Amino acid sequence: MNVKDKVFVLSSVPYRGSDLVVNFLSGESGKLAAVLYGGKKLNKSSTFLYQPGDLIELEYEKSENKEFIKVYSSNGYSLLKIDQFPYQRFLFHTYLLEISSRISKPELAALEIYELLLENNRFKWGDATKVAFIAWSMWKIIQSGGYQVDFSHCTNCSKVTWRENNSGNLSFRKQRYRLDIQTGNIECGDCFDFTNDPNLLDSSMIKILWLYSQTNEFKNSPSSLPTSTLLPLIKVLNRYLLRCYEINPKSLGLFLQMIESIDQ
Repeated sequence: MNVKDKVFVLSSVPYRGSDLVVNFLSGESGKLAAVLYGGKKLNKSSTFLYQPGDLIELEYEKSENKEFIKVYSSNGYSLLKIDQFPYQRFLFHTYLLEISSRISKPELAALEIYELLLENNRFKWGDATKVAFIAWSMWKIIQSGGYQVDFSHCTNCSKVTWRENNSGNLSFRKQRYRLDIQTGNIECGDCFDFTNDPNLLDSSMIKILWLYSQTNEFKNSPSSLPTSTLLPLIKVLNRYLLRCYEINPKSLGLFLQMIESIDQ
């Protein structure tokens, strides 16, 4: 039985001669893989010209006992002009696609990652919003795997990190915290000395996590947040993300260099 679905191209790797192994992401079916024979021949009807991150309409057949799907047709739906990306966006895009490929599984729905890639395609990269989008994306990847950061209270003394007053306004406790990347819990500065700890959070970062947890769409989250707060938050969330999924992406080094370049 043929299936028609809109899928993201995750990666495209040379296989034999002019053949390609292409990985796709379907929101409902998870990760899909196909061998496209003659997929990298030029000036041929079988040429596969799509790039990682492109959203395409795919018609394919899937067999229970076969690792690869059989592709009958593909048509572009939402295509990115990666060659026109600013260098920083290209590095983040590459990192995001590699993480998405590494954490997605066959036969396992990946609706959250699929929605994140849709957001990535819609996002208008700009100096005022790019850092907020990276931080928001890190947070959504963590949540998509069922992982959480329990930022509501210190796991040792149980003091809350924020309160809601009678008027419905939130006030955040002025304190430093440490994220335990093994458990996702936080510990406050009253309980431990966090000198030189790389996984520090302050009250402004806690507030950002609270704001991000209130919406599933980046357009509904605050984008005018201070870069000086977002950059260290990105580094902490990224370390936690890699620990949760137990992955070490090849593009990690360039991603971290990109974050450092923004910080300068």
